[in-house]
Amino acid sequence: MEVPVLAVRQPWAGLIAAGLKTWEVRNYPAPEKHLGQKIAIYASRTNPEADDLHHVSLRRFLYDFNIQNPDPTSLPSPCFKFGEIVAVATLETYQRCENSLDFSYREPKHWAPLSYHKDGKTHFWSLAHIQAPKHPIPFKFPRGSVVWTSTELETI
Repeated sequence: MEVPVLAVRQPWAGLIAAGLKTWEVRNYPAPEKHLGQKIAIYASRTNPEADDLHHVSLRRFLYDFNIQNPDPTSLPSPCFKFGEIVAVATLETYQRCENSLDFSYREPKHWAPLSYHKDGKTHFWSLAHIQAPKHPIPFKFPRGSVVWTSTELETI
């Protein structure tokens, strides 16, 4: 089955795979042709930003009392996978973010820092039925593709 593949940087891809992040934040609406479809989440090879790791680690610390120190090693293991498909999900819908207060209020679903909010441009993409394979699937994202590509993917 041909499945659209969405490139997502770490630690965001890993948080989706772990079922913690159910909304993806983008500065444009989700492609209509992918709504309601199963998509693959590809953990890009781009190194995570230190500020993103700090933000996510601190958030884990604040919301999960089992973690004693806010550091990157407290993140779920899928956050440390690169160049692999780490999950599949249904891209259900999207909605425009109204303002920075709306963005902050919905942070438990998207985990992104406020710096990701762009007035009038930010959209939340809702992901459902998230499944992670037992082992990430190696995948070579085609050259020239920036965000989307597609692949034949067996059922996970």
